[in-house]
Amino acid sequence: MLEIVKRLSLEPGQYASHIADLKSYWDDEFDDIPWKSKPIRVTIDQSLKTLEFYFIFENILELPDIDVSLVDTHDVDATAIQFDWKRSEEEPGLFLTISGLMPNQLDQLIFSQNPKAVRPAKLVCLQKDGTEWVVIYNSFDRFKRMIMNWTENHSGQTVEFDKYFFRFVEFLLSAKYSEASQFFEQTPELANKKKELSWIPEKFDVAFNAHGIKRIFKYWSLEERHAYLNSALNIIEVLKPKFENICISGGSILGLKRTGKLLDHDDDLDIVVGVKASDFGGLGPTLDALAQCLTAAGFKVKGYFFAHLWVETDAQSGQTLDVFVAIMEDDFASFYPSHRKSMKSTDLFPSQLALIENIEVPVPGDVDGYLEGVYGKNWRTPDHGFRHPWNRKEYSDLSGTRKHKIIWTRGEVAALSR
Repeated sequence: MLEIVKRLSLEPGQYASHIADLKSYWDDEFDDIPWKSKPIRVTIDQSLKTLEFYFIFENILELPDIDVSLVDTHDVDATAIQFDWKRSEEEPGLFLTISGLMPNQLDQLIFSQNPKAVRPAKLVCLQKDGTEWVVIYNSFDRFKRMIMNWTENHSGQTVEFDKYFFRFVEFLLSAKYSEASQFFEQTPELANKKKELSWIPEKFDVAFNAHGIKRIFKYWSLEERHAYLNSALNIIEVLKPKFENICISGGSILGLKRTGKLLDHDDDLDIVVGVKASDFGGLGPTLDALAQCLTAAGFKVKGYFFAHLWVETDAQSGQTLDVFVAIMEDDFASFYPSHRKSMKSTDLFPSQLALIENIEVPVPGDVDGYLEGVYGKNWRTPDHGFRHPWNRKEYSDLSGTRKHKIIWTRGEVAALSR
């Protein structure tokens, strides 16, 4: 796949025209691939005999919301329509029987993806014709047809681009966002075109951000955000008996100051724990002590980084958050990935309580001082190009012994190349 990408040589003007053309084509002809943001409409074959349907879903956590579109008739009582879902013990799908209608009274089945079903879903729908099942909608085939129709009308360089483009979309459809992001970032011809291409992941309720291609808070429901914040509070309560200084940190504190909500473009929460280097023996031993508390409480530690843990908050959705360690050095706090001693210790602790998304959470004691220490004096002005220093050398004497291999972050890798 990368070999195909390396052969790309579109001129800037050709590229912009090509992308605009493709976007228009997708929006006009295939706006139901995927179907997270817009309803999917399955046209009913009125010549078939019954209103029984069989559905095969892929990558779906909960049933979608369903509605119907009726043929223009006055003898239908919409309130009498009933949907009866049954799961097959032998087949991988679901059966639906609709009562209160005749076959010729129904025009379309309309599906809206449940917000809790956070993964894009593919769908095959079959309708009953006597004893036989007839396919009336197949998103797999529609996606193939989309590729074929587009590539048949283009040739040469553009076809090579299309092959990559649709491979990229396939990654997104499979919710393999990290892999899709890796392909994208390893492609110089596309890496500088993120703004032009942002509409692609947005169709899947994900977006480019500092962590790759992620389902950002902009696409989370209020219930999801509240549940996530409460899971962070649960982790804080688990750690409090052993770690007195602890609070929410990172981008959510910027959100607190700007809107009182989580930042739209962010996708995770950070927690910071403040200790002295002498308490546990440095960053490594402190991370081990934190992990021991968390695993004892049933949380899964998914990764050990230089100064933070990657902790799973919900196994079903795969949501995670980061637990950072700040080393308190006399009157200063050293909070990696920021510069060492970039803020006063009182900027962090003791913490105070504040409302984020109308949920009371502990935040840094001096929010303005904390934000200046992490994001610089101009933190009040959004800076989409902001980067942390990610300089491990500043913290080498605070590293301590390590029981786990240190995982490199995207920011650290990028800093090494600067």
